[in-house]
Amino acid sequence: LYEMDSEILGFGYRKDPRIYEIRQKRNKTKDYTLMFKYSKDFNRDLDLRFFTSAEGLDLSGVNIGGALDLSSLTSAKGLDLSGANIRGTLNLSGLTSAEGLDLTRVNIRDTLYLSGLTSAKGLDLSGVNIGGSLNLRGLTSAEGLNLSETSIDGYLDLRGLKNAVWLELPKSVGGDLNLKSLKSAEWFELPNSIGGNLVLSSLSSAEGLDLSGVNIGGDLGLDSLIDAED
Repeated sequence: LYEMDSEILGFGYRKDPRIYEIRQKRNKTKDYTLMFKYSKDFNRDLDLRFFTSAEGLDLSGVNIGGALDLSSLTSAKGLDLSGANIRGTLNLSGLTSAEGLDLTRVNIRDTLYLSGLTSAKGLDLSGVNIGGSLNLRGLTSAEGLNLSETSIDGYLDLRGLKNAVWLELPKSVGGDLNLKSLKSAEWFELPNSIGGNLVLSSLSSAEGLDLSGVNIGGDLGLDSLIDAED
């Protein structure tokens, strides 16, 4: 009914409207919960935007052939994604808190969207493999954020950070590293390799900024720098 493995084909040129009509009469939350209980393999995108609560939503070890959209969740309480393999994007952009979010051993082929988080408290991304990018643009503080064991092949968007005290970044970032709001470069180390641009456009002082041994494949943005001492 939900066409997870393949589309329901008819004889006309248009989609059979009865499929949509039947779905509208169903309790989607109960239906999907039942599906997850008996199957962990889905060949296509999984659009779960209708889930506003993750209570009872067990996606541990699930294999998804496309994207997983959980963008309506504001809390990760009860959500288990440990060991999941997602061949597209994982959209958790609605989360305002990372408390209870379990991403242990998760493989994401494309982008991980956590753009709604303003705090990294409770966020554990150690051992997470991201084949695309990591969007954390809403974070204003790096407290509790450790990305040292996280693999990111695309860009890392931390454009909202104003303070990077104790920030632990990956050893390499495949694309751009966006730290455009950062006011101070003290107390953190840059990755050894940045495949794209390094954006530090709000720094007015170079104090604490160490670029020795950093390979940058794109541009270096230091637009606001007025003091190059150190």
